[in-house]
Amino acid sequence: NESRKSYVCGCSKGVGTMSNYGNYSKTPLEDKIMEEVIANEKTKENKRYSPLLTANDILSLADIEESWLVKNIVLLQGITIISGLPNHFKSLFTQLLIKAVASGVSFLGQFETQQGAVLVIDREIPTQRLKRRLKSIEGFTGLPIFFYPYSDPFKLDNKEDAEYLKRIVKENNIKLVVVDTFNRSHSGKEINSSGEVGQIFEPLKAILEQTAIILIHHSNKSGYAKEIPTPDELLGSVDFGAQTDLLFTLRKKDKNTVAVYNLKARDSELLNPFQLTFTSYDHGLVDLAYDCEINLEETAVEARERTILGFFKSGKKKKSQLMEHLKQFEYAEGTINNTLTVLKNKNLLGSVIIEKEAYYFLLETQREQETPFPIPNTQPLGNQEATQNSLL
Repeated sequence: NESRKSYVCGCSKGVGTMSNYGNYSKTPLEDKIMEEVIANEKTKENKRYSPLLTANDILSLADIEESWLVKNIVLLQGITIISGLPNHFKSLFTQLLIKAVASGVSFLGQFETQQGAVLVIDREIPTQRLKRRLKSIEGFTGLPIFFYPYSDPFKLDNKEDAEYLKRIVKENNIKLVVVDTFNRSHSGKEINSSGEVGQIFEPLKAILEQTAIILIHHSNKSGYAKEIPTPDELLGSVDFGAQTDLLFTLRKKDKNTVAVYNLKARDSELLNPFQLTFTSYDHGLVDLAYDCEINLEETAVEARERTILGFFKSGKKKKSQLMEHLKQFEYAEGTINNTLTVLKNKNLLGSVIIEKEAYYFLLETQREQETPFPIPNTQPLGNQEATQNSLL
């Protein structure tokens, strides 16, 4: 600093300091330069600190209603986390949301959106794979969606990158920034440390006055021991929850069904959990469609019965297929067998043996079709259940 001040003042090293500046002969130009230096320093100091607010100042502020970019899911000037295990439809869910915002249509046909430009910082997949993914959804052509180049480095906790992000958000009037995934978008910070997590969130907060932010993040597998997800299954420090306004987790129920849970809503009511159905079409397109709300008040027994009945919705299947499907829920084999018996007694499930293999099917489906499907070499499961325990 001494040498910098000497250079500005035009004096030899060690003599041009602020304290002794007035003791030496000065030219008018030197006076002007020094005045500008002092004025700039004072301006920087004033910009750093805002005036203190009193309670009256705060209470006199005009009321501003919450402004949703996507009703109940993405808050303008807010941070939303979408979490889940790998392959639990996080990316597809988010891409459909991006398309809804960029086009201004309702998300999943259920949630109103404000139209706006979107910036996607995808650190997860290269551009060619991203192209295939976009083509599988359709409808992205011509939309105001910008993608940060995958080949270019980007770290949220890098000062230059953060400044660049702030600039392009302003220049392109971006309303939504999506970061996929959070773990690949920082310089190896310890995500179990609340202090280091906070350092990553700081540059994000700097752009919140202009936009909304979605972070894609992973859940930890230990949380899946619980039937209903909780915020603590989010990978990393609990500070993730403290830093965000809304938190959602996606939990796959089977290969074509996913449940969406709202685990945090800072200033609004929690959204009821809902179920989505995945469809893959022959011509390469995929979709997630809104199915129904999920009743959290159902008992564990009711949830287990619903899960088993849902498995047979598409038709007759082997018991071994059911057991494989239910591994993800960690039900005991005896519990599953008891539930199957209850569902049969309720006349909801039917069962047969085909070549020593146990099959189950929905009796409701049978009644709706009015004609039973053909089953060769079968015999009803009734009195022989005691001798078929290994199958059932």
